[in-house]
Amino acid sequence: MAYDAHLDEQSRMEMARERIEMRKRQAQVGMMMQAVAAHGLRQLQAIAASGNAVVIKPGEIAQLMAEGARMERAARGDDVEGGKYTQIIVNIGDAVDEPDANADADALSDDTTGEGEIIN
Repeated sequence: MAYDAHLDEQSRMEMARERIEMRKRQAQVGMMMQAVAAHGLRQLQAIAASGNAVVIKPGEIAQLMAEGARMERAARGDDVEGGKYTQIIVNIGDAVDEPDANADADALSDDTTGEGEIIN
């Protein structure tokens, strides 16, 4: 059992390392996408300023920029999809006993004959 637990821990540590590396790669790709989009935007500005036909569509640049930014934020953990965050509440102190969900059933069994009939 101890060896299995050791192998499980090693596996969890390796997966954690792989997730960190994946996030780094995704952040890098997101930054590269943004760089390509920025280059496309500069190209578009220069073409538009010179009066020539535009080669890169503005919508493609916008999509590339938005996706690159989304990937970078997600990889860095700066933003949670949809803006939703998980609230974690930590209570420190003595725990208060909550009534047992089976209390009613226990009380009924104390007042019965054992055959399910309630004694009055």
